[in-house]
Amino acid sequence: MSDRDVLLRATIHYYCFQGFYRSMQNAALEGIRIYPGDEKFRFYYGVSLIFENRTQESIRELEAICEEKEISLGCLLALIHSHKKCKVIDKEEVTKLEAKLKENRKQATDMQLYYSALFLLFINRADQAKDYIERMLKVSPSSHDGYMLKGWQILMSDSDTVDSSALHLFEEASKNNDPEAILGKAKYFEKNASFLSGVETLNQTIVLFPSFIPSFIEKMKLLVPLKDWDQVIDCATRALSLDRHCIEAKRYLIFHCLAWVGNEDEALTKLADLISSMELREPKNAALFFQTGKLFSRLVESKLRATFLEQSNAEYYCELGFQSILTGKLNDAQRHYKNARKADEHSVDAMVGLLHCALLEDDPSASEQIETMQEFHKSTGMGVQGKGAREIFPFLDKIVFYQWEELRVRLLSLILFIIIIAKHKLGFQYYLALEPDLVMNVVKLYLRHGPLEPLKQGQPLPNAIIQAKEILLIQSCPMAILHLHCVYFRILQRNFKTAAQAIENALSYNFQIRLNIVRENFEYILVKVAILKNDANYEEALKIFKGAIANLSSRRKPSSTVSEKITLTLEMVEVNTLLYQNNEASRLLQDLLNEFKGTAEEARILIGSATLAESKGDIEEALSLLRNIRIEHDDIFVKSREKMAEIYLKYRKDRRLYAACYREILDKIPQIPSYLMLGDAYMNILEPEKAIEVYEQALKKNHKNGALISKVGQELLKTHQFDKAVTYYKAAVKTSGQNEFRYDLSYLLFRMRRYKEAQDVITNALEVLERQNKDLAGLELEAKLVHLLAQVQLHTEQKNKAISTLQRAQTTHAKVMRKVSVERPDSLTEQKKIAVEICSQLAEQLVANNKDFKQAVNAYKEALNYDENNVKVRLPIDKHLD
Repeated sequence: MSDRDVLLRATIHYYCFQGFYRSMQNAALEGIRIYPGDEKFRFYYGVSLIFENRTQESIRELEAICEEKEISLGCLLALIHSHKKCKVIDKEEVTKLEAKLKENRKQATDMQLYYSALFLLFINRADQAKDYIERMLKVSPSSHDGYMLKGWQILMSDSDTVDSSALHLFEEASKNNDPEAILGKAKYFEKNASFLSGVETLNQTIVLFPSFIPSFIEKMKLLVPLKDWDQVIDCATRALSLDRHCIEAKRYLIFHCLAWVGNEDEALTKLADLISSMELREPKNAALFFQTGKLFSRLVESKLRATFLEQSNAEYYCELGFQSILTGKLNDAQRHYKNARKADEHSVDAMVGLLHCALLEDDPSASEQIETMQEFHKSTGMGVQGKGAREIFPFLDKIVFYQWEELRVRLLSLILFIIIIAKHKLGFQYYLALEPDLVMNVVKLYLRHGPLEPLKQGQPLPNAIIQAKEILLIQSCPMAILHLHCVYFRILQRNFKTAAQAIENALSYNFQIRLNIVRENFEYILVKVAILKNDANYEEALKIFKGAIANLSSRRKPSSTVSEKITLTLEMVEVNTLLYQNNEASRLLQDLLNEFKGTAEEARILIGSATLAESKGDIEEALSLLRNIRIEHDDIFVKSREKMAEIYLKYRKDRRLYAACYREILDKIPQIPSYLMLGDAYMNILEPEKAIEVYEQALKKNHKNGALISKVGQELLKTHQFDKAVTYYKAAVKTSGQNEFRYDLSYLLFRMRRYKEAQDVITNALEVLERQNKDLAGLELEAKLVHLLAQVQLHTEQKNKAISTLQRAQTTHAKVMRKVSVERPDSLTEQKKIAVEICSQLAEQLVANNKDFKQAVNAYKEALNYDENNVKVRLPIDKHLD
């Protein structure tokens, strides 16, 4: 084949695999024009018609070339597939075609098998294609086309990573510089997260075939996870110079504006141009319009186009309904969800969407819809999961049958899903799968069950806040609201200086937010005032509160407005108290009580009144108000008893009544967090035996709860019950099976100088890790275990083994550092300290035992890479270099 023929074939295959079927069709027509006698291009043309649902046209085209020898078998498969896609299936014709296929397959040539396997790969039937490919390679063992197909078949398997056999196959196939084989190599590197190797491979294709657009598109995809946005823009520009309607180039430029720069205005100017190109190049590609519209939420028109093209697709209607909710068009949303139910009466997403609309409208029928959904889930064996379930998460803790503990269990599966997505490469599929609105809804639920005020110095973050923070640190869109929540976490940790810097970052992403933030954004008001309060700028804080409350009346959602008004007023009360304006604070509280007497919000106001009474020194009044708060509102009841406990301990020094408040919480709400609160209370008043007893009671209710197990173990160590702690950790390893407790056990044994036992536990833990797929947590645990093993060896005169073990720890921790910088950048400083410790210890041992100054200097230099100003590391380098 000529270079032009090879490029044309590679382009057609690429467009088909990527789902650009009209582009595939146009390339096939160009092939028919240039090579009128080559029937493979008519085959490609006929196949492209199938993907555009033009089944009758595809059948006519394929029947006309069905007797052509090389493509006959592939045509039969395509005809069968096309007939089965018809609204009315000609079963007799399908039977005839299947019989003919079975007969012809017996004596098939290598090229007949090639086009058959290729078509099966086109329709994503990699398992079926495998049989044809293996038969082809038996007929023609050295076929480069066979190697290439086999490589693609392996790549299209469901596994997250691909073994090196695919790479070897593509290397064999690319000996003739086939661009498709080189693309395959790049795809192999992409799937194994070797993005730099993939870019280098694609550079080879660009040099050989500078007009081959797929090379630039694939290079863009690999540069995004590397965050090399300058090169992404350069590749997009070069692709557009070759084809001014290149859809992928335009999508990545918009993607850059939205997901990285955060410039929505610039993105909007590019969107209309993208839609025009899509309508010109892919006018019947419903999936492309749907995916693009879903990715760029502003593209409502593209979703309308998707539903117009495929009116039987319930998923498209559901997504359009969700977008209508985002734009406040509830009537349109209900209409779209009802259309989805018509298209698929069993659509869970449509059912949840209608419930979402009912909840937003405070529709009394919402509770009935919830019961209906529960019955539906029971009858189908499904849970409230699925894409559609994201929409009602913000409301779930307001629904009677959901308690927070039950809800948190349901959210765990979503959090795991989000964490898994975070490991994927940055790109379109990452953001489509991540769904930032889902992330935000989960975070908001956790925040609702966290504290409303900054913690006391040294007080640890509650679990709800930690989990919410972990989710937000995943690299989703740089939306201002995400940064506002990160500011909130810094305030809870009393990092007010960094919070002030972060709030400027939040505002930098959207000029419109800068203009209207005080009037519109509740989260901003709270974090801004917290910073002002820390700076003792109380007058400015009061101005912001007054302006915010004045603007609440213009809000559309009365339920959220009530909650926000109470929160803002209670904050104003606190600021007035700080300004010694107690009369104004009392007036504000009394007005609130008069307005919300007998409502669900009254209990919150009573806590505010108790706090004011405490500030006036009227302790009896404060306690009396708090005692009046009953169990009807779990979270408020808990806060009231916590406040009572604080008063008893602070003003009356009464440890018995302090603990009794937490005992009452446990009696009324017998859940795991209540046990933890009571246990922590006993620890706070130095009664560790009672604390351990309470923790153990909680463990009986949930013996696999890792946080509880850790809690008991830590308290046993604090009370110096080491032998009991060893027995306890051994039992924890046996019952929970969690490898983290093997580390805790081995570290405890090491501290007790029971080195042989410690080494056995570490070895066992490392063997367990070897059998697991290691994510960041797994790599961190491995690094800790290996480092601890080195300490054991150093204490048992195994110096040479200790050096090799430290080298392993160094290598493993380097992997941790690479992952941490992407997945959990907030812990980078801590991990750098560990890396410096490992490198320094390795260098010391190399000098002390092997006199290997060269390797020692290299280890010290690596430590300096993590902390270049570390004097303890720099001094030994200077010494040994001298």
